[in-house]
Amino acid sequence: MIDNIRETRAAYDVIASEYAERWAGPAKWITAELDYLSAVLPRGARVADIGCGPGHHTRLLRERGFRATGFDLSWGMLSSQSTPGVAQADVAGHAGLVALITAARAQFPGMVFRALGDADGHHDLVRFGWELVSEADGTAPVAGFDVVRLDGDGRIRSVSGFLDRVPAAVA
Repeated sequence: MIDNIRETRAAYDVIASEYAERWAGPAKWITAELDYLSAVLPRGARVADIGCGPGHHTRLLRERGFRATGFDLSWGMLSSQSTPGVAQADVAGHAGLVALITAARAQFPGMVFRALGDADGHHDLVRFGWELVSEADGTAPVAGFDVVRLDGDGRIRSVSGFLDRVPAAVA
C-alpha cells in the first residue's frame, strides 16, 4: 500500500505544474459545486479540501467565505501555485492544528521539523521559523515560518504557515 502512495505522489509531482495551469480557471462544474456548497453550508463553515492538488478549490472556497484548508499527498501539487512567502496553511483550533501536523508527517516520511532560532512575539502573536530535515542525510530542502495567534489563556487559537524555501523541482 505504501508503495502505491509513493508512486501516486511521484506521478502527481511530475505533472503538478501542467495540472495547475490546466485547471486554473473555474470550469462550470467547479462553479456548480461551489454554488451547491454555498447553499447547504453556512458562511464561515470549516471545509477540508482533501486531495486539493494546487489548491484551486481551496482558494475559491475561501473567496466564498468558507474556512477552507487544503491537504494533498503531492508536495508538487501543493507548491505548484505558491510563491515563497505566500501562506501554505491556515488552520484554527486544536483539531485543525493536529490535522495539519499529522498530514505533514504522513506526507514527508523520514523527515523531521527543526526549529530555526528563537520564537519572537508581540501581544497575542508568535512567529517562529522551521525547516524540514532529512533523517538520512541531514539536508533541509524546505524551510518556512509560522505565525501563531494565541487566545486569552495563552493557548493556540490559529496558525498561518508560510514557505521560504522549497526544492527547485517543486518550486
